[in-house]
Amino acid sequence: MILTVVAGLLLFTTGCAQERVLNKVSELPQTAQTLISTYFSQDKISYIKVENEVLESKKYEIKFTSGTEIDFDKNGNWTEINCKKNAIPNNLIPAGISSYVKGKYSQNIITKIEKEAKGYSVELNNDLDLVFDKKGNFLKIEH
Repeated sequence: MILTVVAGLLLFTTGCAQERVLNKVSELPQTAQTLISTYFSQDKISYIKVENEVLESKKYEIKFTSGTEIDFDKNGNWTEINCKKNAIPNNLIPAGISSYVKGKYSQNIITKIEKEAKGYSVELNNDLDLVFDKKGNFLKIEH
């Protein structure tokens, strides 16, 4: 009986989650549109996906033909930027993080940044993962 209830809940949750592909950048929140036109206007978009989760709010995912991926929250604020092996535009990186990386890892670039509940997770092009607090202060190297 419990197994039936759990299976029913899983089917309900899966059935309510919606994912669709958008056709135009203009369908994104204005904040996301501005970020794309300011920092990634030269990059061609491969797809734009919007996800409506049951227990989470709406999320947007953009993938460019270069491989760069950007995730946005329901308001169009970036939550993750992954430029693969290319540098993330410096103006998108909090000043404290940028300063720390330039001072300690001057030969490397930031290729991925993710906003998390307690701060930021950053990946360098040498695959080193760094963790920062919300103010951009270095906390630790992630293993």
